Amino acid sequence: MAIGSVSAAECANCGAELPEGSRFCPECGTRVADPSRETAVEQEPLHESQPAPMDVMCSERRFFGVAPATALFGLGIGALVLGVALVATGHLVWALLAFAGGLLALAGFVSQTRRLPAQASGMARASVDALEAVKARAEATIDTVAAHRNARIELARLRRESGRLQVAREEKLRELGVAAYEDDRQATSALKEQIGALDEEIEAKKLEMGQISERAEERIQEAQLSVQSTRIVEPDNGDDDRRPEN
Repeated sequence: MAIGSVSAAECANCGAELPEGSRFCPECGTRVADPSRETAVEQEPLHESQPAPMDVMCSERRFFGVAPATALFGLGIGALVLGVALVATGHLVWALLAFAGGLLALAGFVSQTRRLPAQASGMARASVDALEAVKARAEATIDTVAAHRNARIELARLRRESGRLQVAREEKLRELGVAAYEDDRQATSALKEQIGALDEEIEAKKLEMGQISERAEERIQEAQLSVQSTRIVEPDNGDDDRRPEN
């Protein structure tokens, strides 16, 4: 054997002797090359060298040929129509049951369409969008009505309190006139302080009424903006073309 050569029973990395059938060196852990275990590389068959056409199949769940979301939508609409007919004929109990079933079916329709949008038809997705728009407008209307009602209640209460303060102020003004006529300086000074305190309370009530009106207006605007479509406003770049003169 020539100097520097490595026998087949020695590790190619550290030169340690390898037991027969070893796959790793017991000294350094290097993997032992085994030509008989090398991965064979074969030529690709000629008939598979070109891309072949592929058909994609999509499996959808259907009941009697109808998608689940569409079936629930039709069931819900049918139940609501049946409820209207039952109300017209005077069967209120059955009408309530029909309405409840219709609402449950529509709720299931919305849930099914959201959970499996790929299996829903275009009509189903459009119906969900329409229901969402109606729901958003209904919520905005409820918020608007609630804001108006709460504001009216609070303003009516503050007006009553302000009216009582005005009556008390007029009474103190009459007493002040009498005290001034009788030249009662102590009573005059005390009445002036009381009238000043009443004026501060009246102004505070007016300020509070203004704040309530502003909050109600902000709530109404937020409710209206939530249902308005997004509009893109182009920036006015007229000032950008102006360059500062040197």
